[in-house]
Amino acid sequence: MSRETYQFHFVGITAFLVLTLGLVTWATLRYPQPEAPNAHPSVEARAPASQHNINISENPADGTKLNGQVETLDLKCITHGQILEHQTQARHLRLVGRLCSNEPLKSAKYPTPDIVNETNGFLATVFVPESNLFTSDYIYLAQGKNQVRLTWTSDKGEKIQSEFVINRHEPVTATK
Repeated sequence: MSRETYQFHFVGITAFLVLTLGLVTWATLRYPQPEAPNAHPSVEARAPASQHNINISENPADGTKLNGQVETLDLKCITHGQILEHQTQARHLRLVGRLCSNEPLKSAKYPTPDIVNETNGFLATVFVPESNLFTSDYIYLAQGKNQVRLTWTSDKGEKIQSEFVINRHEPVTATK
């Protein structure tokens, strides 16, 4: 083959590759198509990962009851040795609060606390969106008395520990 034939094949292959890759690039850079309505479940359909097909809607006014299945308990200010008792009908409980102390907290850093339901061994996942503020995932509650322990250990080994007794009881149903 002559040199012109090689050049012709080279130009043809190059043009084919440029067009193919150009089409792929154009397809990925286009604006996304609008999604069909109801493509994503609504907020009302969200539930703890261990629960399926439960219609849950949170009342933003008080942030506590969620369809009898889950509840959010705002602990406000957690101190060492604090003991709290709470009654609920919910199967899952989320704890929200802030670490408070009589001593200044600036000298030590308190990373993520541990929250354990000692009654059933459930270890909660805890999120710390800002310093000394925490929120847990939904803690599974056993029927009856649940001993929940929150332990916050500083980088210096100091511990702040609080205990909560959560009494879970079945809802009272009206008899006919």
